[in-house]
Amino acid sequence: MKPLQAISKHLLAALLLTGINFSVQAQKLNGIQENGVWAPAKVKIDGKLSEWNDTFQAYNRTTGLYYTMANDDKNLYFIMKSSDQVVNNKFIGGGIDITINTTGKKKEKDAYVIEYPLVDFASLRKQVVSMRSQGPRQNEAMTGMDSSMIAMRRRALSSIKELKLTGFAADVPDTVISVYNSYGIKTGVDYDAMGNLTAEIAIPLKYLHLNGNDFAYNIRLNGVNLVALMHPGMNSNPVGGDGVPAGITNISTADMPPAMARAMSDMQNLVSPTDFWGKYTLVKK
Repeated sequence: MKPLQAISKHLLAALLLTGINFSVQAQKLNGIQENGVWAPAKVKIDGKLSEWNDTFQAYNRTTGLYYTMANDDKNLYFIMKSSDQVVNNKFIGGGIDITINTTGKKKEKDAYVIEYPLVDFASLRKQVVSMRSQGPRQNEAMTGMDSSMIAMRRRALSSIKELKLTGFAADVPDTVISVYNSYGIKTGVDYDAMGNLTAEIAIPLKYLHLNGNDFAYNIRLNGVNLVALMHPGMNSNPVGGDGVPAGITNISTADMPPAMARAMSDMQNLVSPTDFWGKYTLVKK
């Protein structure tokens, strides 16, 4: 069977017809944030970035994320925005891992990890079917999503119920917790008026047990597990440990027509994890 046939045609269409927003922000940003930032007063973790003035410390091309890491005397904050709908789907369908190594080493071992959102594949399948039933929006690529598409995507966010923790056992006994938890770990995600995905995460500094003011961090967009997203029995082809039907990430786009090459490139991005490391120094007021 040809590699492309390893994917449900309906699923492929739904994922790739979500539209790409090609708006370019005028900001000239570094790929990795260089300096610590004191957080705004009265931060509300709701996924809306009004208190941050929709400005960011860096734009990382590897992940396709605008982001800022900041702190006050109680919390560490991570805010992000994606203007690429493939990256948005990657976030919703695979989640993001924020890894904090308090020894300053760029290693995941003995680090704190927050995975958000913890994907509910049954609910996500329903959303994919709903998106496909809407059909492609002809003007999305030029003008962003219309209000009905944004409303539908916001409804999809209601399926986000949980996050996963690694390394926090001394303070938080549960590995999987509700987004409405009592530990002070707060998360929020939304779509702005242009269809850009925006998210905020707050982590109480007391859980990080920092010995100094510096730490290393890793931001990883997990690839979408296509097999988990399919209905059971839909795919009979060999599957890798990452849930990708065999051959998808190895397909060359060199000889494809431009539209097909771009669609396949988007698919490969969708299923492939992307990440970067940085270092952060807490700011003192």
